[in-house]
Order: sequence, then C-alpha cells, then structure tokens
Amino acid sequence: MTNAVRLEAEEQSVLIVSSHLHLRNHYAEIIRELQVQVFAVGDGFEALEFLRHTPVHTVFADFFLPGINALELFLLMKELHFPIPFVICSSELSARSRSEALQIGVSSIVRKPTFKRTIENSVRAAIEARESQMLKFFC
Repeated sequence: MTNAVRLEAEEQSVLIVSSHLHLRNHYAEIIRELQVQVFAVGDGFEALEFLRHTPVHTVFADFFLPGINALELFLLMKELHFPIPFVICSSELSARSRSEALQIGVSSIVRKPTFKRTIENSVRAAIEARESQMLKFFC
C-alpha cells in the first residue's frame, strides 16, 4: 500500500476476556503466533477498565463471563465509544442469539470447542477489519 495508513504487526493488539485462566493462556498462545501483542483479563468489568487506559485493536471474549456476558460487554463498549472489532467464543449460543449478535455489530462468533485455525482466522479477520476502519477514517 502506498500513501496509506497501515498498522504494523507489532502495534496490533488483542484483548482476551475469559474467566478461565487455562483458556486465557490457550487463546493467548495461539493469538501470539499472529505476531500481535496480547493482553488478558478475567471478566467484562476488568475489560472495560483496561480499555479505558490501553487501546487495543480487537477483543476476543468468552460469552459467559462473571458480572456481564460478552454481548453486554460489547454493547457497553459501543455505548462508551470503543469501536473495536469483537469476537465472541461460545458453545451455547442459539442460532437466534448468534444472528442478533452479528446484526448489532459483533465481528464474528467462534464455536467451542475451538480449533487453532478458527481462532487465528477470526482474529486475523477482526484485525483486518480494524485496519480497514482506520484506512477509511484517515484516507
């Protein structure tokens, strides 16, 4: 790309939100292979607090979280003007809930159990969507 704003790989970051330490570590291990910086928190309220101080390019969240679920987190982020691509990971969302989540702007929904390639593809697509948003804004 010439004369375009491009976020370099070392600048890209993903926030993982999961109440399960082993899943946070598993997701982080996979996502780091994409050469992005990874942050992780244990619930939706921690995620909101983190986002107030640290910009990230994508959020990857388990659906069921203590306090608020991932969809509620996404809606709060929109309300607080954090326009960040958002990937939800869940094994128990109904087809209707999945459809509604995508209609309100969730980037993608990854079904558990997750395969490495599925996680990589969903995060990569979200990062590319963020880059596209930035290019439209600056160009």
